[in-house]
Amino acid sequence: MSVEGSQGSTGRYRPTNSNDPGWDYGQPVDGNRDHVKCDFCGHVSKGGIKRLKQHLVKALYKGIMYKDIRKCDKVPQDVVDVLRSFMEGKQKITEERQNKKDEMIRNVNVYGNDDDEIEEVEIQIPKKRKGPMDSFVASIDVDFRPRAPNSNENKKALENIHGYIAGFFYENSISFNCAKSDSYSKMMQAIVQYNDQSTFKPPSYNDLRVKILKKKKEEASNWVDNFKVHWETYGVTIMTDWWTNGKGRTLINFLVNCPKGTVFLKSIDGSAHIHNAELIYKMLKDVIEEAEEKNVIQVRLEWSGILQKPLYAAAHYLNPQYYYATLTSSDEMESNTKLKENSLDCIAKLVLDEEDESLILRNLIVYRTKAGRLRKRGAHACVKTIAPVEWWITFGSEVPALQRFAKRVLGLTSVASHCKRI
Repeated sequence: MSVEGSQGSTGRYRPTNSNDPGWDYGQPVDGNRDHVKCDFCGHVSKGGIKRLKQHLVKALYKGIMYKDIRKCDKVPQDVVDVLRSFMEGKQKITEERQNKKDEMIRNVNVYGNDDDEIEEVEIQIPKKRKGPMDSFVASIDVDFRPRAPNSNENKKALENIHGYIAGFFYENSISFNCAKSDSYSKMMQAIVQYNDQSTFKPPSYNDLRVKILKKKKEEASNWVDNFKVHWETYGVTIMTDWWTNGKGRTLINFLVNCPKGTVFLKSIDGSAHIHNAELIYKMLKDVIEEAEEKNVIQVRLEWSGILQKPLYAAAHYLNPQYYYATLTSSDEMESNTKLKENSLDCIAKLVLDEEDESLILRNLIVYRTKAGRLRKRGAHACVKTIAPVEWWITFGSEVPALQRFAKRVLGLTSVASHCKRI
């Protein structure tokens, strides 16, 4: 295996993006990462860094002896402790991931209700044919057409099975044309025969491209709707970035962020728009309308270095972690004329109703003087232990207009990190 990695200032090799401590105690032999030489005894482990770690932990891990692993007698105990801790942590992550996968699989129930009676079906085994590959694999009748489900339970189960198969296509960006291939039909028929369920018919090309895709789109839309109910309460940030694919097309991603989560809204081919400010403005306007203009507090553009100072000033001023941090924190903020001016500018810009603005300004007096519930010991004791938005939800009922405004401003994201491509 060729080596892909780098050598740091110490001259030691470490694979790119690897945090495995094993590489601190061994090096690949002649550029072969599968053969790693121990720094302590010189033994070469043929099995990569995993084998080297097993060698260094003295061929013993969690009370289990590794078979056919030569132990290192010269490795210090502190190195053994470091490696065992890393291996246990990695094993824990693996087990948690497997448990989640097992739980997901256990929840798969194509019939929907475990208590429902499942109608027994007559098994129809297709007649076998001889083929050129019969000497290597069991033959499969590609022309076999199973009979249609004969019960409501089976029809529902078939829909669910098609949904899982379609999800596999969508999640992995597999071309729908693959559903036309002989290998797809053979694979599905082999599964049918192995499980003795000859009533199953896999989703067709048109099922994947039209019928099931439409249903999945509706499910995704319903999922987005679960977030939309929070947009009016907390306000949203429109986040964007762009990137150029291998064919030279410039794609612009639009996401909507609020404290409840980030939703991917759409991706637009902006190849013809990228250098046209008017067209960029129109695209942004359409997205803002889609998220409802009254809910949009800010737009974060990765290509823009604009810092919206009034918005951040208001967020700083209304963050109890800063305002109530010490006995003099509020006095220091009140003496900061620029901070107060920018905060008031933000209120004037975001609150369009004059009566609402007047209420917020009156509520600011209560916030500043720490009156009512804001004076209570609990309100000050937990400013650093709970999120600012949760603080306002808990203690801000004394100033409802300011509470609503603070939740919207403090609930916004300050960077478009959710747009980053991995």
